[in-house]
Amino acid sequence: MAGLATLDMELWANKLDGTREMATSITLGDLTFGFSVLINDMLVSAQITDVYSTTVTVNSCTFGNLSALKLKIELNKGFKKA
Repeated sequence: MAGLATLDMELWANKLDGTREMATSITLGDLTFGFSVLINDMLVSAQITDVYSTTVTVNSCTFGNLSALKLKIELNKGFKKA
């Protein structure tokens, strides 16, 4: 089985004064994933077998310049190893 999704992520940082600040906002578009589903009696379990993102967009970044291309490459390499 396969699926297609878009994932919006926000990463937040805890500051020393006790407040929180959004560090970055990222969108993973066209997130393709393969999965298998096992049904045993009335128990359903799913296992993701592979994940790949074709589009990475950095919506905001408060700590510098975050490269969407480098992030896409590293995420897809990480998805392959997992």
